[in-house]
Amino acid sequence: LAHPSIAPYGVFRSKDGKEILISIQSEREWKTLCAKVLGQPGLPDDPRFANMVERVGNRTVTDQIVSDSFGKLTREELLAKLAEADIAFAEVNSMDDLAKHPHLRRLEVDTPNGKVSYPAPAALVVGEDRHYGKVPAIGARTKGS
Repeated sequence: LAHPSIAPYGVFRSKDGKEILISIQSEREWKTLCAKVLGQPGLPDDPRFANMVERVGNRTVTDQIVSDSFGKLTREELLAKLAEADIAFAEVNSMDDLAKHPHLRRLEVDTPNGKVSYPAPAALVVGEDRHYGKVPAIGARTKGS
């Protein structure tokens, strides 16, 4: 996920192995990230990391510094620090994480083989109740049955 003209930009792992995507697009964000998340407020003074062009040119070292710092904190610690610092980030979720996500509504329906839970359609229409019936058996709705 590296960006050709932005650094740091990409996925970094937390201490507990969870992935977080960050995108540092300005010098203000870089200074804030260094001070409030990485714990290295003097890093922007290093000529190798003083501006975007230098950070991109030194991407390997830049990314390693971010990676090392992220690797010392759990996902929850990092999310709190990034949110507090107002840094752009996104959680990279596994399929299991997505299945447990609080915003993923699930439905349970009857099928010929028992109850099944699956993700509900995303769109909700205000004032409209959706009703989901049971899944018909194979051939139950074909002509002649």
